[in-house]
Amino acid sequence: MAYNDYQYLEKIVDDTREAFDKSEYDTVIQKASLILTNLELTTTREQREKLPEGVLENRMKLFKIQAKAWGQKGKYENELEVSRIMIEYVPDDPSGYLIAGHCYKEQGKQEKAIEVFNMGLKQASVMHKEYKALRQGKQEAESRKNKRMDILGQLPLEIIFYIIDHFDKETITPYLHVCLKWHKIILNYPKFWERMSFGNCSSKSEMVLPYYMLLPSICQHVQEIEMFNKSHITTLFKLFLTNNFSKIRSLKVEQTNYWSFENPVSYAALSTALNAVSKTLTTLDLSLEAKSANLPSLSDILNISSNLTTLRYVIEEYNYAVFLPIKITPQHQTMLKELALSSLCEEDTINGTELQKLLNHSPYLSHLAIGNCDETIYRAIQNHGQSINSLYIDHYKLYNEISIKHMWANSHNIVLDTSSPGLKNFSVRNIISPWFLLTFITDHRHTLSFLFFDLRCNTSNHDYDWIKWVDFLSIFPLTKLAHLKLDGLEEDESLAFEDILPGIITAIDDNDYDSSQEISNLQKLELSIEAMIPDNVLDAIPKMPKLTELNFTYCIFDSYDMYELLKTFERRSNINPNLTERTIKPSSPSLSLLSALHFEDVHGLNDAIILTVSNIKSLTRLTINIYDHEDDTVYKTFAQNISKLPLLEWLGLRYINIKKEHLEILATSKSLRCIDIYCIADDFSQKELSQIAKASSNNLVIREIFV
Repeated sequence: MAYNDYQYLEKIVDDTREAFDKSEYDTVIQKASLILTNLELTTTREQREKLPEGVLENRMKLFKIQAKAWGQKGKYENELEVSRIMIEYVPDDPSGYLIAGHCYKEQGKQEKAIEVFNMGLKQASVMHKEYKALRQGKQEAESRKNKRMDILGQLPLEIIFYIIDHFDKETITPYLHVCLKWHKIILNYPKFWERMSFGNCSSKSEMVLPYYMLLPSICQHVQEIEMFNKSHITTLFKLFLTNNFSKIRSLKVEQTNYWSFENPVSYAALSTALNAVSKTLTTLDLSLEAKSANLPSLSDILNISSNLTTLRYVIEEYNYAVFLPIKITPQHQTMLKELALSSLCEEDTINGTELQKLLNHSPYLSHLAIGNCDETIYRAIQNHGQSINSLYIDHYKLYNEISIKHMWANSHNIVLDTSSPGLKNFSVRNIISPWFLLTFITDHRHTLSFLFFDLRCNTSNHDYDWIKWVDFLSIFPLTKLAHLKLDGLEEDESLAFEDILPGIITAIDDNDYDSSQEISNLQKLELSIEAMIPDNVLDAIPKMPKLTELNFTYCIFDSYDMYELLKTFERRSNINPNLTERTIKPSSPSLSLLSALHFEDVHGLNDAIILTVSNIKSLTRLTINIYDHEDDTVYKTFAQNISKLPLLEWLGLRYINIKKEHLEILATSKSLRCIDIYCIADDFSQKELSQIAKASSNNLVIREIFV
């Protein structure tokens, strides 16, 4: 029978041991039970000696692994039952006595443990290799018998885990040193070790016990690793090769160039390490400094890590190419859904031909970010990137590491409609060719919902490059656009601003084009540029039927035109009967209501604008930044008006002469939940602010923020 087949049993032993190393304890128990439950318990030496060579040894190995698996699950009764069968099966083998004795000993039942160890010492031969372990186990039990009882160690494992679940990794780590029992319990609780971060200077527990030293003991639990400490990079890669990280799905290595005097870090072993975890690794985030050596190429990573769904590869490298040329195995298809690439090397400038190779092998790609690329990529994306719905482009090779990281963090905060195909989110920085860009945008006008231009460091600022935008967008308006954001801090970038903004805003508001086209879908407008907002843009804003949020930073505007714009929103809010509810409902489908308004460091605010803002009943969020007036009555009226707004929940006041008496008026609001203040007229302690907030019946929080 197979139960007496040495090779068959040896394979079962290897399989169960591998499952045990992966913490797959249920699999261990199931595999071992299939063999062991069919055994006839042979009790005579003569019958055991007739078994084929190696069979008895492998059976006992199966018993041991099964007993350990029950112990790891905290099922001590089952562990003891297996040890009882082992003793009955081979009475003179110390293994069963050792398992039972240690099980009793760890539960704090020292007298029972001593009894079992004594039984083993009587039955086993003094020449057996584990006879010494029996005596040592008995001595440990006798030593513990006279010491304080470990109450925690005697509890069932489920109760122990329930208790330590109230800790986090930072607070539980010092308890690893209490005793071997606690050390074992803590290391076997997956919650603490699923996400590991190394080189984090703020981690107190890592100062007590560096986490990388624990990796061999907890590798079966680890799912995510972040590495910031360069000194342990090589060690980490070696651990991937020598330990079974069976659950790891995310690896982040971030090495910044703060220590330029240090020697280069070699990444020669990274490719081999990635190969060792390629079956489970789905996210790889590499941000490496200029002095890194032996960096793996982009093609090597894609060919090795075939299950990656997210890859961010950012390199501060000037001297040699890492991304190009792209060479992917012809039959290979990546599983990539998110990809971000940035290199400072001139030879790594991504063009349309190279990008096309990548897109042809990545049919599931939905988020793409590229730094250091030319304008030919737009045609490649248009023809071969049909699956992409979120795109970030930075054409300039310098400083794009920061912009790529910023985009990576913020792009996931944008809620996209993924129910239909097409590009929905597009951000661009350091524009090379406005014409290529304009053509690409209009090609996606039927799907584009978020559009962000960073107009700083433009490489094209000629009149003719930008003037075409107004005429072209009047023919092809972006009627699906819901969120438009324009950034740029320098006045000499205002030329692009003066053409892009009217080109988009007035085109989607123009009612003279074909009436079969959809009305404007714009809901949010953010402008952060030191330039004059064109009058035709201010005129168009109130006509947009879905616009609810305006954010002006550093902008310059005509005070009278801004007053008229806000007066329109004030009148709408006054005639709308639905504003007594939490949900804002326009009284007419063609009239939008303003729910969020932010003025930060703008030029053109006056008393009329401030007081008009304070009367817009539809507002839920409001920021006023930098407004100075000597007449306190303006602030008093402002505070009184704000306190009566039925929906306002958040108010930001910065560099304004608001005083204590005005805050006390604001605290009477029935809707305000939070007031953030910074550099106002009176200085307050947080205790004084809390005291003012107590007058509110709405659990108001007033806090001083620091920016």
